[in-house]
Amino acid sequence: MVSFALFWVMEKRSMSKDMFLSLKDKILMEKSLIFLIFFSSKVIFLFKKFSHANSHSVLYQIEKETDKDSKPNYEIEANRNN
Repeated sequence: MVSFALFWVMEKRSMSKDMFLSLKDKILMEKSLIFLIFFSSKVIFLFKKFSHANSHSVLYQIEKETDKDSKPNYEIEANRNN
């Protein structure tokens, strides 16, 4: 579609083939740059999202392990006090 539009512009303005190709290359580079920026922002967003989720699961697991460790200690202390 971009090539068709550029070809139409080239005919209307009597552009040379070299100018047409350089304009086409510039547009393709801009499109690839936009895609690269978009893709890298998505990767960064997903990395932050999963690292945040993993930190919560690690904290939950640490809390769970400390709860396991603390429950028997409370029972031992209760038995000592009786």
